[in-house]
Amino acid sequence: MKLSRASIYAVHGLTFLAGQPARSYVPLSKIRDEVGLPEKHLAKIFQALVRMGLLKSLRGVNGGFSLARPADTITALEIIRSIDGHFARSDCPVHPETRDPGRCCSVSRLVFEGRQRMADVLGKATLAELTLRTRGDPPLDPLPRPAK
Repeated sequence: MKLSRASIYAVHGLTFLAGQPARSYVPLSKIRDEVGLPEKHLAKIFQALVRMGLLKSLRGVNGGFSLARPADTITALEIIRSIDGHFARSDCPVHPETRDPGRCCSVSRLVFEGRQRMADVLGKATLAELTLRTRGDPPLDPLPRPAK
């Protein structure tokens, strides 16, 4: 049930954007500086989120990224699934051809139930709520900048 680093970066980046003025485009460099994430990875992640309809992008001097929908309509689950896909699948690790959790062993059913509960929690957490929750969080440790 481990989430990828890319999906965590996506949630952090969109949480930052949700705290910006509505319909404003924020340059990737500002997001990188404020959130402390590597720009190269962030660019790939954000392009995927544009393709999934969670972000809008604008090229040019005043360009950047903006939320495609209001923050209270985007869930953490949507963001994570946009990057990682469906992690609550019912695949049995012992018999991958079995898609029905009822036909798996009790351990596999327990893991599936845990994944489903995690998906339920993430599906109820909106980006607007995450933005409020993170207001008191300490800033992420900035990543070292490459020497010029």
